[in-house]
Amino acid sequence: MMPRRWICAIAVAACTPAAPLSLTPAEASAIVDEIGRGASTIDICTEAGRATFRAAVGLHSASREREGVVWPNFADSLGSDREMDGAELAVMGAIIAGYVGAEDLAGEAREGAQMIDLSVGLDDQRRVFRDGMQSACAEVMQLQQLMAREQVAAERAEQRAQRLEDRGDTERAYDVRQRYYLRAQQARSEMQSLMDTIEAKIAAARV
Repeated sequence: MMPRRWICAIAVAACTPAAPLSLTPAEASAIVDEIGRGASTIDICTEAGRATFRAAVGLHSASREREGVVWPNFADSLGSDREMDGAELAVMGAIIAGYVGAEDLAGEAREGAQMIDLSVGLDDQRRVFRDGMQSACAEVMQLQQLMAREQVAAERAEQRAQRLEDRGDTERAYDVRQRYYLRAQQARSEMQSLMDTIEAKIAAARV
């Protein structure tokens, strides 16, 4: 089960004004640290909040690249057993939702974000995310969290299965894929329920 701080990191919504977009590297780093700890005061259920989130993430990514560090490091996380920290998981959710793009990140982090875009490929969900930010933001945040979690789980399950197959242990490889399939069925049911709620709230807001 995902740690509570990760859930908070993705659903960084609070009823406080967004920070200014003119950030220093130190300010961006502080915002990213708060996001990772689930202590952000940025309201990403507003356009200003999302813009601030995006600016802080981009500036922090560029700063870390200058230090020789890839951040957020999606490629290593999805291709291994390395766990993403809360801030990385929050950025992944934002990429899935479409309000942070690969172009906002630096160097190898940009390549990792492009990999997420290619592997997720959920245009309908992104449309719902955009429309739902005003009328169903809490549910959008829950859906982001679930999609990001399942993206990681799918990649890791396949990596584990592949390693087992490489060692000739096809029976255990099958078991790994089967367990993930059963988990994914449940996750898809939860996602659909959230999508139905979001779309109902969007429709109600248009009346």
